[in-house]
Amino acid sequence: MKRLFLLGCFGLFSLTSFAQTQFGLYLSTGLQTNRIETSGEYSGFQANKIHASFSFGPTVNFFLTENTAFNSGIYYTPKRVHLENNTEGPIREMDSRLQYLQLPLSIRFNTNEIALDTKLYFQLGGLAEVLIHEKEQSELFPKGYNWMDASLLLAAGVERKIGTTNTVFAGISYKRGLTNIVSTKNITDGNLSIKNDLISLDIGIFF
Repeated sequence: MKRLFLLGCFGLFSLTSFAQTQFGLYLSTGLQTNRIETSGEYSGFQANKIHASFSFGPTVNFFLTENTAFNSGIYYTPKRVHLENNTEGPIREMDSRLQYLQLPLSIRFNTNEIALDTKLYFQLGGLAEVLIHEKEQSELFPKGYNWMDASLLLAAGVERKIGTTNTVFAGISYKRGLTNIVSTKNITDGNLSIKNDLISLDIGIFF
């Protein structure tokens, strides 16, 4: 499955020969939280912490019109799952470090110029995410996360043209997890559902 995902990424970038394109680099830093639902043996666990997060990687715009583009890329994004249960006796913790490759699939809308060489942008779409590594820091949770995740992507910001071909941008984005990242085949008593949310500051450059 992971090989098919990577082949799909390669095929997507191959489309550049059929449309006006704009390549760039993307970097973001933000705050990540876990949304959880529990029952049974996992009752009482809570996600009370906010974690620092970052993403980076190549990005590309496939222009559909002068001010509308299909945006994609491949981003490396580490995440953390940290749950605590202190309802009975000593504190019990679950702590996992996860690493994803994200494939954004979104439409990016630009306004007309609001100042010289400056436009606003708005972005709406989703993220397909493939788990490439997981590390458990606790023995309380059996290793087992789904290899695929999906998130809603909302973003807005400003971009400014520099020179004849380069464009820099800065904005804010919200990524809301849509699927349970926990593999339920490892759950024998009760339920554990974890979804990741991320709000971040984004910067980048198109060439």
